[in-house]
Amino acid sequence: MDLHVPHHATESDLPPWGARQIAIGTGIAIVFLMLILSISTPIAARMQAESAPFLLTGLVASLCFELVLLIVAVVYTAGAYAGGIALLGWRPRQPGAWLGWTLTALGVAYVALFAYIALTQIPALHWARPQQNVPSDLFHNRVTLVPAIVLTVVVAPVCEESFFRGFVFNGLRRQLGTPLAATVSGVLFALAHFSPSLIVPFTIIGVGFAYAYRHTGTLLANVTAHAAFNLISVLATLAGASIWLSLVPR
Repeated sequence: MDLHVPHHATESDLPPWGARQIAIGTGIAIVFLMLILSISTPIAARMQAESAPFLLTGLVASLCFELVLLIVAVVYTAGAYAGGIALLGWRPRQPGAWLGWTLTALGVAYVALFAYIALTQIPALHWARPQQNVPSDLFHNRVTLVPAIVLTVVVAPVCEESFFRGFVFNGLRRQLGTPLAATVSGVLFALAHFSPSLIVPFTIIGVGFAYAYRHTGTLLANVTAHAAFNLISVLATLAGASIWLSLVPR
């Protein structure tokens, strides 16, 4: 394959798995999430809130959930069909073939986020203002700083994009078509962040990431957009501002 030629996903790229495998895989992920919470919550409850052990417990729980998403995605794709991880969307491409869509997806993410923040300035919608779903204390504690950055900027984008775009979006395209498949994967992506105030903007962000993958045929496009989005959030937190609320008048 000529890596210098941009690849555009076509209907021939549709994977062999579908809604049934996705439903089973999502159910398995939920079961493991409940198991992780049932173990980590009692442990954290015995610790001093916001202490390093308390924060580390949360980090380990988050890491376990991210790895579950990745393992499920790999098992139901590369593990079940010939083709390896390329089936999941891990295909090598020159940056010139996908970087433009990465920047587009990142732009869509911030337009969606700040448009939603502006909308929630309406007094009746103040309850819906987005909040950070990652505790800022993780980035202000020297024990948890580095692992929190690695989890947020490296692990989460790889695992979440493999699951929500490579596995869910890709697998639903045959039955639902691209727009609806992108929306479903976006909603699941938003719900996985466990913050009701983020459901609307993160659904739109997830749709943008799905289209970045759809038009490039490689997860490198949306994983990079996701990592850049998270990195900017981390840098804003380290600077003493919340990326969600720093531009909102108090």
